[in-house]
Amino acid sequence: MKKRLLLLIALVLSITLFAQDNPKNQLQKDKRFFESSFSPEVDKSGFDQFTEERKSNFKKQEFTHFKSEDDLIWVNDSTYSYGWNPVFNVWDVFLKTESSYDDNGNLILKFGYNWDSEINAWEKNWKRTYSYNINGLYDESFGYNWDSENENWVISSKTVRTYDGENLIESYSFAWDLELNDWINSSKTLRSYDENGNVIQDQSYFWDSELNVWVGMWNSITSYDENGNRTEAIDYIWDSEFMDWFLSSKRLYFYNDSIQLTELFSYDWDSILIDWVIDYKVVYSYDEDGIRDERILYLWDIDLNDWVLDRKWEYSYDDNGDLIEYAWYDWDSQLNIWVAIRKYEFIYYDNGNWLADIGYNWDSELNDWVEFFKYEYFWSSMLVGINENPNTAAFSVYPNPTSGNLNISSENINGTFTVELLGVNGQLFYSQQLEATNNYYSIDLPEVSKGIYLLKVQGKDFVKTTKLIIK
Repeated sequence: MKKRLLLLIALVLSITLFAQDNPKNQLQKDKRFFESSFSPEVDKSGFDQFTEERKSNFKKQEFTHFKSEDDLIWVNDSTYSYGWNPVFNVWDVFLKTESSYDDNGNLILKFGYNWDSEINAWEKNWKRTYSYNINGLYDESFGYNWDSENENWVISSKTVRTYDGENLIESYSFAWDLELNDWINSSKTLRSYDENGNVIQDQSYFWDSELNVWVGMWNSITSYDENGNRTEAIDYIWDSEFMDWFLSSKRLYFYNDSIQLTELFSYDWDSILIDWVIDYKVVYSYDEDGIRDERILYLWDIDLNDWVLDRKWEYSYDDNGDLIEYAWYDWDSQLNIWVAIRKYEFIYYDNGNWLADIGYNWDSELNDWVEFFKYEYFWSSMLVGINENPNTAAFSVYPNPTSGNLNISSENINGTFTVELLGVNGQLFYSQQLEATNNYYSIDLPEVSKGIYLLKVQGKDFVKTTKLIIK
């Protein structure tokens, strides 16, 4: 157990959001859930089929891009986080992020804000800048925290990444030490690949400032078949006494004739028996279209010498193949029934971009799902590689919120452009074509219901969309 302590702490911290009030060996269950849902080797997103189906729409492993056609891409401008207020039965906003991009659609700047309910305004919290190598891969970033007393940004962290071609081989994180006025080591990740570009070893370390050494967090070695499917993953845990890696667990993967993952078996290393001991298995099933719709976790019961049900995950999709619901249940061995635990709903714009996802917990007293968090996503479309001036088509919209009168200010809109007011589902409420003759435009919007809308400004070589609140 000692050699697993560091790994288990990391796992629990990683899945705090998904922890359940279950007294039955919760730490071990969380470990299994992490391994079967979130680890780099096994469906690390938690929404494994969703990720597999949609990952081609994301760029450079950042949640910034979604749909794209030719040179036109959509970028995630802002994301809002809400918590459900059961007293007033309303969503309380508490976080938002805002992002900026270069002409190639690369994320270059991201801000994080906290909502201050006392002053009813957003307060700056953090920001991060990104830079890219000649291959367009993110190779360096800097993190800053907002100093509200001095009203300035204070540098806090740095990440440097090294690639072999397009494969990430090293990633180092540093923290800024105010006393030393210099960077100090924080963590590092090392990866190696086979000739097909598959990750065969993934190591992570954190820096022990007292010992002045790197201390291991995890080390995973993965094997693949001729189709590039993962067949085995062996994990090692760091032993601080010996300052070395020791066997911890392994997973075996099995596929059907359609090369779909059907079973996963996990084993723990028993240092006394000097052998692998079965721990759990996951069984995957698919619908008639070959899309994963269920996943069931079984635990090995030593007393019964047999598998026992523990947890299952269910997935639902719309006609476009987009994941619209993801839920999991725990098995009640006394009642012999599945008990609902948590679910997520995913909502999309008409163009397929992610609009929102909502999380629910099951309330056994109400015998119903109860909301507990929500994310909302807002997007802008841009023509990649056309604008040489990064400030092209920059404009501001005010007041926002507005009661109907809207002002648009810009110094660099040229030619004819169109202003449209859209509902979040894409419904068109207003459209007007304007000629760029000055730097200021006033618009009277039609009467519409109060709420959140999208204001789209489109010219010959740009498309910009921003969120507009009508009060």
